[in-house]
Amino acid sequence: MAFDPVSPSLRERLLTAIGASLHSTFEPLQGFHGGRNEGIWFVKGGGETLVVKLVKFDPSTPSQLVEEQMFRKLFQELGPSITEDPNVAFPVKVFRLLGPNNVREHDLIVMKKAPGKSLSYVIPEKWRTGCKADLMHIFRNVGKCMANFHRRYGGRQHNDAGVQNILWDEETEHVTFIDLGCVGNKTDKTDVELFSQVPACKCNEFRVSEFLGIYENAHPPRESQTITK
Repeated sequence: MAFDPVSPSLRERLLTAIGASLHSTFEPLQGFHGGRNEGIWFVKGGGETLVVKLVKFDPSTPSQLVEEQMFRKLFQELGPSITEDPNVAFPVKVFRLLGPNNVREHDLIVMKKAPGKSLSYVIPEKWRTGCKADLMHIFRNVGKCMANFHRRYGGRQHNDAGVQNILWDEETEHVTFIDLGCVGNKTDKTDVELFSQVPACKCNEFRVSEFLGIYENAHPPRESQTITK
């Protein structure tokens, strides 16, 4: 049976489990959800908006690629303060969803909604409207935030710091990193190297060396819970 957060048999239990008002509404995110994600919903009402992400569980997947396990590991290593870090969208709750015979089928990851828009939207929009000069300012802020992230978390790399996983709030100039499920894994590229591949960064109008210079000089739940569908 497909997961439906608004089904009568699940809605109230789910809202209670995630700590949301029973009057809250589920607003589905349209379009591509990425990777193993099978659905993303915004939970609105009674306070701050939450993001609920449904992830398919495959028992054959290596543990370092299972988001639920990575979030739990990071929480144990870094402590609960990471859930309050304003520059990362770290889960506040994670649930294992059990199907028939209590077989784990999905994980449900709950996060606070981060402010701003994805750089995958911001960059082409700035380019289209002739606001290219704004991009270097944005890149400087991303560089500072990235440096702080690495220093704060013992040199751990985000490992998926592409434009789709970095949010920029135009009004407050706030940067947020999302999709932290690969933090700390070993990869062949650093976050800076990955971000430097952004087409706008490679354009001659922008000096990646300046971005890197700024970078160089800048200063989940303890245990997963289960829900039976």
